[in-house]
Amino acid sequence: VENPNSENTNIYFKANSNDVKYFLYYSNVQDQQLPHIDQYEINDQSTFNVSLGEETQYPISISLNSDFILKGINKLNISVNIDNSLSDSVSAVNYEIVGTDVTSAIINNDGVYKQAVNLADLDTGYYSIQATIYDECFTLKSESKDFRISYPLFVTWTMDWEGYDVSDQYLNQISEISNKYDFNLTQFYNPRLFIAGNVSSNRKAALNQWIKNRQSNGDEVGLHLHMWNDMIRAAGVTPKSVPSWSNAGNGYDVIFSAYDYNESLKILEWAIREMSSNGFTDVKSFRAGGWEIDEDNFRALDKLGIQVDSSGRTSHSLGTNLIQSKWNLAVDSRPYHPSVEDINISGEFNHNIWEFPNNGADSYAYSYEQMKERFDANYNEMMNEPQVVTYLSHPHWFNIDYPKLDRLFSDISQ
Repeated sequence: VENPNSENTNIYFKANSNDVKYFLYYSNVQDQQLPHIDQYEINDQSTFNVSLGEETQYPISISLNSDFILKGINKLNISVNIDNSLSDSVSAVNYEIVGTDVTSAIINNDGVYKQAVNLADLDTGYYSIQATIYDECFTLKSESKDFRISYPLFVTWTMDWEGYDVSDQYLNQISEISNKYDFNLTQFYNPRLFIAGNVSSNRKAALNQWIKNRQSNGDEVGLHLHMWNDMIRAAGVTPKSVPSWSNAGNGYDVIFSAYDYNESLKILEWAIREMSSNGFTDVKSFRAGGWEIDEDNFRALDKLGIQVDSSGRTSHSLGTNLIQSKWNLAVDSRPYHPSVEDINISGEFNHNIWEFPNNGADSYAYSYEQMKERFDANYNEMMNEPQVVTYLSHPHWFNIDYPKLDRLFSDISQ
């Protein structure tokens, strides 16, 4: 075969002098309007009387709703088309997934043969499906159609609110990208905004309403905390000044793990109450400011029913003071329950909370190329396990993030 799957395909074969007829079966799965075969050449010293016979359509074909099935999410639906000249004589129509035990009859619904295929017992992999029709005299099989079953790679986009005002321009850009790529976000909201002295009451109400509008359209609202001094005092805890990553002096850059279990519990209880009193009830997810969190903080999150943390990340040094992170996760790390002894692993005794690592990186500090590399490190054409890639942004400087995320989401949506 020369130039296969093109408009200029040539087929060469050696004829046998005892043969009377040759039949060519061909099809195009993307276009049912097939070109006629109207040219032939004889390149042989023998003499043959050659003519083209009538071109007919094969009487049975099978079509799929998709050749790519996400395990546990998508369904494989098939349709079997039977030529009218045979439809009245067909006694049964079956399908089978070739090389497996998966087979079933297809019910005739007024001449229409459609079926949802049971894929529950199939592992991820590449498969072919074929239909067979029967009557008293013959059995005909359709061509086989290939499909693959893969676990999904979920891409999540999260927004860390730092506890102070945000430009409406940046909020509009967030909404624009969310709408463009059909993304629901997790808004890790910061309750310090409710008490911030430098944010007016009207502005606080406007920001709260923006979040509520996003929530009503499908966004999740979680919790993000920086250790602002005014917030710590409001929680009934004495503020600490170290360890901090940049000596800001207002507590913003003091890491959450500076506070022990009892202090963490008070801070989180205050934060959850403030969220609830401002209309954000049933908060179930959390990320620590600067990603810094320890076993005591995890115990407090567990105690208060937080189900998901997303502070985990690769190793790094934080801020001008180069605070060494407790995290040391791989770029392809999967969700897990952190050990009570080492939050980087699951062990014999684990926290109840799920860790969903921020393995896609921070869209401010990282380039498009770096974030795309994180995606590629987690994606395979065939996913044998489900996986999650989580990206982090901040609304406060989203003008920097916008072009990188627009390019990234465009590429990974292909």
